[in-house]
Amino acid sequence: LANYAQLKALGQALYLAARDWLTDPPPSTLTRARDSLGQLLAAVRVLLAADASQLRHHEAAVYASFAELSRFVREELRERGLVANEVSRCNQYLARMMVAFENCKHIYQYRTPRTLRAFSTVFICLLPILYGPYFAAAAADYAPQVSYAMPVLFSLVLVSLHNIQNHLENPFDGVGEDDISINVEAFLRRLD
Repeated sequence: LANYAQLKALGQALYLAARDWLTDPPPSTLTRARDSLGQLLAAVRVLLAADASQLRHHEAAVYASFAELSRFVREELRERGLVANEVSRCNQYLARMMVAFENCKHIYQYRTPRTLRAFSTVFICLLPILYGPYFAAAAADYAPQVSYAMPVLFSLVLVSLHNIQNHLENPFDGVGEDDISINVEAFLRRLD
């Protein structure tokens, strides 16, 4: 969340620099800034929501958006008379946005280790079999309903934990309730 927030905050700072640091910026400059930032966030959203096998394809669009923002700083800000130290600050904003994106991308690429997933799957399959004799013996001491309910409860809890692990695997895919939503439209509305 911190990296996504940094990406948005620095993008907004770059827009405000174009709007407030230039003397009477033309509307085309502000439109180009909005469009470039919207294009970047849309490309990031597509990349992070897509399957990991599509990473390289979608990554090119994100880097093209960063390149467009870099050209924007050079062509619109520097050439319209923004002083060198403020142009440098805008380039720092852009560099920090790229670092925030890279951090988000590495979170997206991270997957639960295969051995942990394999252990989880095997454990879910074997636990009812291993505890079956215990539950059969417990049926003599307890009500039969308890002997049926306990294995079902064990399996339900383990499968639920396995599903939670799978949902947390990619926090950007939009599958789970706790996923991170990249809302480009709301970001662009706040720029006004």
